[in-house]
Amino acid sequence: MKGLKKIFGERYTEEEKAKKVYSSDASQIEGNPICIVYPINADEIHKLVSYARRNGIGLTPRGYGTGIYGGATPLNSIVVDMCLMNKILEIKNDEMVVQPGVTIENINRELTNYSFPITPHNPKTATIGGLVSVNYECDLGKASDWVKELRVVDGNGSIVRVKEKIEEYCMEGANCIIVELKLKLEKKSNERSMTIYSFNTVDAMSKKVKELTKDEDVRRIEFLDHFCSTLIGLDDAYHIFVEFKNDKGNIKNWKEVEDILETCNNIYRQLISKGYIYCLDPKMPQENTWKFIKWLNAKGIPCYGHMKSLIIHPQFKKKERIDSVLNIVRKLNGRIGSEFGIGILMKKYIGDGFREFARKSIAKHDPENIMNRGKII
Repeated sequence: MKGLKKIFGERYTEEEKAKKVYSSDASQIEGNPICIVYPINADEIHKLVSYARRNGIGLTPRGYGTGIYGGATPLNSIVVDMCLMNKILEIKNDEMVVQPGVTIENINRELTNYSFPITPHNPKTATIGGLVSVNYECDLGKASDWVKELRVVDGNGSIVRVKEKIEEYCMEGANCIIVELKLKLEKKSNERSMTIYSFNTVDAMSKKVKELTKDEDVRRIEFLDHFCSTLIGLDDAYHIFVEFKNDKGNIKNWKEVEDILETCNNIYRQLISKGYIYCLDPKMPQENTWKFIKWLNAKGIPCYGHMKSLIIHPQFKKKERIDSVLNIVRKLNGRIGSEFGIGILMKKYIGDGFREFARKSIAKHDPENIMNRGKII
C-alpha cells in the first residue's frame, strides 16, 4: 500500500480501530475494509482509481455511512471516505457547484433566495454525493432531476463530465465516483400554503389523494397512518399534509408550513426511537398503493410516505419481516430502492428491468469491477 501512502500521506490508515468503524454502515452488515483513504480533490480520486486498476483492488466510496441497505459496506476493498471533499465551489443564481461530501443541510444553509429541494430524513448527515448516487426520489422528483452536470471518475480511470443520461451514473458508486456536481436550485416562495386532511378509512383517503394529484397547484402530499399520526400528537386517523404552490391552503404562514414538513420528515427518527429500526422504501403503482397500506395496517406495521410519488415507508421492529413485506410489494407490482438505494440487502428484490439497466451501465463504465463490488447486481 506504499502507493496509497504517497498519494494521501496522513489521510491514509490501516489502523484496526478505524477499520472496525468503517466495516459497516447503518445497515450493520459487516464487511472487510483493507484500509481507509480520505481524498480532498478529484486528482487524488483519479490517482486512486488508477492504483486500484493496476492492483485489482476494489473501492467503496462513502459519506457519513447513513445508508441502511449496506451500500457503503466494504467487501474486501479500500474505503474512500468522501467527507473531506465538502466544499461549495460556486453559487450563481439558480445553480450551485459543490463537491460530493457537502451535506444537504450545509447546501441549504448557504442559500438565501433559492434552495435545493430534495431533502431526506437526515439532512445533517446526508451528503449530496450519496443522495445522487442512490438517485433519491420524493414528491419533488428524483435527485438526478436536480443535477445539471456531474464530474466523475469512472472504473476505466477516465474523468468524465456528464450532462445527459445522469441516471446512468447514479449506481451507488458501482461504476464511478462522483467528484463534482452542478445542481439546479429552486427559487424560494413565501406564497406556499398547506391544508391538513384526516380520514377514518383508506378508501376515503385514496379518493381525496386521487383528486389532489390532478391539481397542478399541489406541490407535494405527505402521508401518515394512524400510528404515526398519534406519534406527533394528532388524532388516531390517517392524515395527509398537502402543500400548495400558492395560497390555496388553509395554513398560509410559511414558517408554520415549514415546521409541519419538518415534523413529517422526522417520523423516521421517531419510529426508530420506539424500536422500529427497519425501514423500506417501495414505490407502488397507484391502483395498488391503497391495498398495500391496508395490508400493512392489518399486520400492525406503521407506515408513512409521499403520495405524489407513491413511495410508502413501512417501518418495523423485526428484520424477519423484510421478506414478507417485500413479497407483497412484488405481488402488487411495486419496486424497491426509491430512496435508500439497493446496496447489498435489496439486491435479490430488484426488478429485471432495472437489473439489466444497471448491469449494462456497470459493464460500460467499470468493466474490471473495481467500483463498490457486490452492490446492486
